[in-house]
Amino acid sequence: MTDNIKRLLIIPFVIYIVIFIMNVMGLPRGVCDAGNHVFVAVCFVFCAMAWKQTKDSLLLIFMALTLAADILSGFPKVFAVGVVFFFASQIVLSMIIWRQNGGRHGWPIRVLLILAGLAGVWAMGLMSPLFGFGIVYLMWFLGNVIQVLAAGRLMPASFRLAMVLYFAADLCLIGNLLIPDSGLITTILTFGTWMPYLPAVLIIALSGMADS
Repeated sequence: MTDNIKRLLIIPFVIYIVIFIMNVMGLPRGVCDAGNHVFVAVCFVFCAMAWKQTKDSLLLIFMALTLAADILSGFPKVFAVGVVFFFASQIVLSMIIWRQNGGRHGWPIRVLLILAGLAGVWAMGLMSPLFGFGIVYLMWFLGNVIQVLAAGRLMPASFRLAMVLYFAADLCLIGNLLIPDSGLITTILTFGTWMPYLPAVLIIALSGMADS
């Protein structure tokens, strides 16, 4: 990682603190989401700066899709489109993982996870096109996490941490969508949605440069 990028890391740190303060103050969700968008946009810029050194196009595509998904999912009318972009970003991320762990694709575990997830949703009577697609996305994401953790030293420890944080954030988001507004629990899930998500995106954005 270059000294210039190390010095610029103060920018996402400050943005993160500002977002935390906005959430504690209880500012409107749209205002707090705007802070998230700015943070992810900064991560994309860092990834683009790293691309000049690493030429890792897959990582740049992942960040572009993540930024688009982050913005779109903030608007209820196009939330489903945002989920599609998040899924696309996870497919690209799986390609990065396959490349790093010696070409092990992990298709069997992915298929089993997706079938188990859909069966569980069907058994609970929650099946709908959007929810079904969301489960497929979540199970694919879980497959990515399992592959990264199973790869051990083939994957940097920071990358493994980022994947776990990212997945935890998605679980909190699903909890927020499914659990009615219940005060403290909703607040915890809201903080759990963005607090691990933003550092995870930053770590992944810089992972190519760290490896180089």
